[in-house]
Amino acid sequence: MQHAPFGSSTADRVIKCPGSVALNAKSPEAPPSQYAARGSAQHALIEALLLDGGEPADFIGATFADVEIDKEMSEEVQIALTAAEELLNDYSGEQFIEARLVIVENEVFGTGDVVAISKDGARALIADHKFGYMEVDAKSAQLKFLAAALLVDPFMAEVTKDIEEFELAIIQPAFDPAVTKTTATRAEIEVFLRTIKLAHTASQAPGAEVHMGDHCKWCRAKPICPAQRQMFADLIDVKVHPDWSLDKIGEMITKGKQVKKLIEEIEERGKYEIENGRTVPGWRLKAGSTRLTWAQASKETIAALRGLGLKGDKAIQPITPAAAKKALGELPDELVVKNTSAPSLARDTDAADAVLPAAAFAKAAALVKGNR
Repeated sequence: MQHAPFGSSTADRVIKCPGSVALNAKSPEAPPSQYAARGSAQHALIEALLLDGGEPADFIGATFADVEIDKEMSEEVQIALTAAEELLNDYSGEQFIEARLVIVENEVFGTGDVVAISKDGARALIADHKFGYMEVDAKSAQLKFLAAALLVDPFMAEVTKDIEEFELAIIQPAFDPAVTKTTATRAEIEVFLRTIKLAHTASQAPGAEVHMGDHCKWCRAKPICPAQRQMFADLIDVKVHPDWSLDKIGEMITKGKQVKKLIEEIEERGKYEIENGRTVPGWRLKAGSTRLTWAQASKETIAALRGLGLKGDKAIQPITPAAAKKALGELPDELVVKNTSAPSLARDTDAADAVLPAAAFAKAAALVKGNR
């Protein structure tokens, strides 16, 4: 799928930081995550169901977007499907699933998961599926961007010419309620369309301005962003001063958290590169640690330990699996669960057994996957 330099999911960022478009074009794609892959599979499944019918449960075990649908994913898709169908009941005109909506070809466009027009042509529905676990506001720039694109997309002109009101909905199965909605008038969306066009023009200018804020969160250009670099420079020589005002303390905490987040993202990028066979000078992967936890409830565990011969207070007082293993020698597999943390970055000067060769990494990655 082609990603827009300026799209619905990046609208808030580009409007607030036009320079981020050029910087993102120079930055590598973010490493894929299991959550993104899972969401893509659920999007593909619900698209197929809305177009062709069927029940999500019938597709457990099937593969969509290279991910196998499990029971939990199917249940979330069922919630989203029911919500989408209920929204569509109020729109008996044209209906579109996964509609590509264009403001500027190849530069400013987005995809409407569910788009529908009322029978009289006066109202339009734009709904977006969100299968993640971070709540999204229906009043976000994303849905307004799609509404604006619907108004000017050349292939939609005939069906949108009489629209006076938009119903904007976010469908989020992980939350209750699963659907949050807002409305916007045509006039409000036309004003937002002008904002989009101004931001697009600004983003094309050489040396377009960059600005930091909450919109930086998902921007993959942070490592090369001049505003981020300046923030680092401002913090390098900072020393806590007893005369700082509360406002100053709040400002420095905010900047520090932004720096911490940036460093975490750089480390994740480094792990991804090493996992995929590339060398990051000075760094290797360190095997995750393994921790034992009890597999059964406390009373059942204590009874089982007594049956194994554990005597005295240890059979009555809470005891860790590691301590029980030390006292007894070994523990039955059914009593404990092994939790292995994900591999982490380590300096290549660390102990040899902390460095993860390719074969060991594959084994550790499989363990981590099994614990999720």
